[in-house]
Amino acid sequence: MELFINYVNNPKVIIGVVITFILWLGRRHFNGPWTSVRKSMANRTIIITGCNTGIGLKTAEDLLLQGAFVVFACRDEKRAQQAIETLPSDSQKRAKFMKLDLCDFNSVNLFAQEFRKLNKSIDILINNAGVWITEFKLTKDNIEETMQANHFGHKVLTFLLIDLMNKTEARIINVSSIAHGWTSEADFKKLIANENFKLENFTGGNIAYYNSKLANVFFTQHLSEICENKYSYIKTACLHPGGIFTDLVRNYKWYAIGLMYLLYPLVWYIFKSLSAGAQTTLYLCYEDFEKIQSGEYYNDCKRCDTSKIAKNIETKVEFTKWSYLVLDKALSGKFELPKI
Repeated sequence: MELFINYVNNPKVIIGVVITFILWLGRRHFNGPWTSVRKSMANRTIIITGCNTGIGLKTAEDLLLQGAFVVFACRDEKRAQQAIETLPSDSQKRAKFMKLDLCDFNSVNLFAQEFRKLNKSIDILINNAGVWITEFKLTKDNIEETMQANHFGHKVLTFLLIDLMNKTEARIINVSSIAHGWTSEADFKKLIANENFKLENFTGGNIAYYNSKLANVFFTQHLSEICENKYSYIKTACLHPGGIFTDLVRNYKWYAIGLMYLLYPLVWYIFKSLSAGAQTTLYLCYEDFEKIQSGEYYNDCKRCDTSKIAKNIETKVEFTKWSYLVLDKALSGKFELPKI
């Protein structure tokens, strides 16, 4: 006992305990709040894009534990099935892989057709998948890859599935980012100046990512207006999950990834964990329907203001018109989007 008393009275021990406690508090602060709302998701059907890894997988895991039927809408079947196999056996029974390549509109259309064969209504559609491409690349549909993967693919998917949303109450959740405010008016206007994507108009991988996330905010606002008039049983919201070290960085230059791993202790400390990064998405899934403010932007499990550029109605209108022109051109000769 005396030895223990002498140990805890040792100044070095006290200082060590204090530092550890302060570091623990800091880690909790950087992880942000966790949603306190939980409810049964039994008999709910939820589609999550890109949920074989990262915050999408954490979102799926949580919803499955609450009894949901979750469709893993992913491009890579092997990785998705491997992710499903890591789940508890009961969750595995309610997890279904369905192939979806957001960078191929024919694949998006085929996914929608295959989902219809399940004869299920959709309670929640989570447009989660995202990429951060550092170089200029065009998809099969001649759209810049970051913009199609993060925005246009999800827009087409949403329109193809919107008539299958639960007619009592349904939610469409778009994962955006605080980065939606990091683009400039000039860079965004350069993007929407022409529906043709050309290398000379490419402002860099970072700006392309920022633009795609702003596009998701504008799409959420536009979709909310559509739903208010025609689909009053649907609420839509977008969110910033937080700074997270995820698979999103896989397309960085090798030296950038190397630097992040070199600084990994600091990156781990100040970035959110994957589970913490899923909390705002989960909040929007679990919160009472009437408390969700449709068309709004959420962060840390609460509604937040968007950036200044996202509040520009003129820019939103210009972008919305431009996005329909892009889709009309890209889908020509393939299939038609439903008129909503």
